[in-house]
Amino acid sequence: MHVIGIIGANGPANDKSRVRGVAPQAQIASMKIFYNNPRKGEGAPEGAVISAIEDAVSLDVDAMNLSFGVPAGIKDSSDLMQKAINVAKQRGILVVSAAGNAYYAGYPNEPTIDNSTISEPGVAEGAISVASFESELQRIHSFTFNGETIRYTKLNGDIKSASGVKLSDCGNGKAEDIKENPGIAIIYRSGVPFLEMIENAHKKGAKAVIIYNKNGDDSYVESIGVVEQDIPVIFVSNTDGKKLLSNLNILPDFTDRMDEIKNPLSGMSAFSGYGPLNDLEIKPEITGIGRTVYSTVNDNSYATMGGTSMASPYVAGISLCYMNYLKDKNILFTPHDVTFAMMNTARILKNKEGLPFAVRRQGAGMIDFENMKKQEIRLGYDGKPKASLGEMGKEKEFLIKVKNTSSHKATINFSHSDILTMDVSNAKEKVLEGAKISFEHRSLHLKQELKQRLG
Repeated sequence: MHVIGIIGANGPANDKSRVRGVAPQAQIASMKIFYNNPRKGEGAPEGAVISAIEDAVSLDVDAMNLSFGVPAGIKDSSDLMQKAINVAKQRGILVVSAAGNAYYAGYPNEPTIDNSTISEPGVAEGAISVASFESELQRIHSFTFNGETIRYTKLNGDIKSASGVKLSDCGNGKAEDIKENPGIAIIYRSGVPFLEMIENAHKKGAKAVIIYNKNGDDSYVESIGVVEQDIPVIFVSNTDGKKLLSNLNILPDFTDRMDEIKNPLSGMSAFSGYGPLNDLEIKPEITGIGRTVYSTVNDNSYATMGGTSMASPYVAGISLCYMNYLKDKNILFTPHDVTFAMMNTARILKNKEGLPFAVRRQGAGMIDFENMKKQEIRLGYDGKPKASLGEMGKEKEFLIKVKNTSSHKATINFSHSDILTMDVSNAKEKVLEGAKISFEHRSLHLKQELKQRLG
């Protein structure tokens, strides 16, 4: 439901308590791939995924969004799921897939930054893998406590049902930290797994759980997985958690007022999976908004979630809008054309130091619908809108093909950024000293090309 809302929810644009998707007029075909009964297994069996892809092909959909995956996939043209995706693209369907939330190899344990973690099925040749960027704004719930506004994200249940219940300091959420019948358990984010601290509180008879962030961190956690216990759980900032602890004698009166605040985080989402692939092909291809995304959920409700599973439908929705734009112009197109448009016109995203985020993190950059509509020049390498150069020695010469798709002559001038690499010890971009790039031609004058139109 959350993914569907990002694509096609049609709520009023000016109502912050509701949702308007990227493509609010889109028709949605929702394919079920996950088990209902957890005793049959967790996740989605590969056979169900393949069947869903094949069903989507038979329905002749325009685009397919895959917001699921297994980290650190291997590109393999003989893999049955990847075969199904490649066939879908050949049949004219744009396939968009989440890059995954594994960040680096071994995450969240011992970091090995210099390894690919792009999820399968996003590794498939026919799939566009999508990385996640932080949203500028964040929709968040709030209530008034001791004359001050306390903001929170919902992790489970309805916290309003715990109004008037006493508050208790339950330390780090270990079993020994929690007294019997604590009322509302206030727990510090110390490293104890979220689901474990919630289970401990529930066993001690807690009526609700409030988790507050670690010292110095006023950001919000939006999703922690499936909470099996029937207990309301919310997450507050470190500052607001300490306000609650300072007034344990006050009984809270919870509301779910909706506020919009500036996201305390910025840049590429920390969890977003890294490329390249095992054959050194560039992945992800593109970036979308994937953190602090407010959308529809089950039971006629709404929630804020984050992940590349949210960035993927953002890109899929914009792609649908672009396809509709081309159809209105009577312009023939293929998934290949849409991929070229999104990657050739993407906005390059930069870090706080002013350096572009590594290609292995952002791909071509942030998808930009307005730029896509204005595209006239197409750049490609080996038939793709990306130059995966693989292993190389001190020098490498490669050919970029440039095509003018407009109905008028065009002159283009070439420029480039510094050549960048990454410090794998801290995942920071840096300039590769001594490296340079040169062009055979600094500018090109191109003749016009008549666009092929529908009859």
